[in-house]
Amino acid sequence: VQPVKALDSYMFAITINGEPWLLCDAGYFKQTFASVQFDYQHGNLKAVRRDFVAQDIPILFTGLTVQNVGPDPVDIQLSFVATIDLKDAWFTSFGEERNEGQQLTVEGNRLVARANIAPEAWAVVVGGASIPDEICIEQNSTKPATGEFRYAARLEPNAERTWHFAVVVEAESGAGRALQNLDEWLPQREALLAQKETLYNGLLKKGPHFHSP
Repeated sequence: VQPVKALDSYMFAITINGEPWLLCDAGYFKQTFASVQFDYQHGNLKAVRRDFVAQDIPILFTGLTVQNVGPDPVDIQLSFVATIDLKDAWFTSFGEERNEGQQLTVEGNRLVARANIAPEAWAVVVGGASIPDEICIEQNSTKPATGEFRYAARLEPNAERTWHFAVVVEAESGAGRALQNLDEWLPQREALLAQKETLYNGLLKKGPHFHSP
């Protein structure tokens, strides 16, 4: 399978009393062999984002936990935004011409993007573990398309809530297979992360060790 581009970007944003908080200003970052973590704080809200790619299967997981550390309840709107841009590698392509753009639709609370060239084979699916209050899309047939999942939540003092999302890329069997894979793999998030952590911990323990007095 040739290399392909699936996403331009993805991000979380939180609206608090009409004020947007874009989670692109992490105060702490941690990288391990299995995952990465970003920590944020805005007033009395703390947020922790954790991302990882499963071992040997084409799925990216991202999750956000938001905690209210203040004395009063807080009403928020969470947005998860994915910008999709399906492009094949410069040195090869699915068709006689390189793909430019995609058709983005909402199907069963999932975002489904099909390439303009070879739509029966090449697709990206984005979905969350919980049902959104609203899904919005914005697209132009030859430019990156944007999909947004929106959730409203009230956080009591010291309460927290977590949202999980995943992105599946399918370059051979199309959107149907990508949807099946997302539905199968998304509930396995914790198990897949533990499996990857165990694998890399084992590899590190088997590697060379250096001791310095």
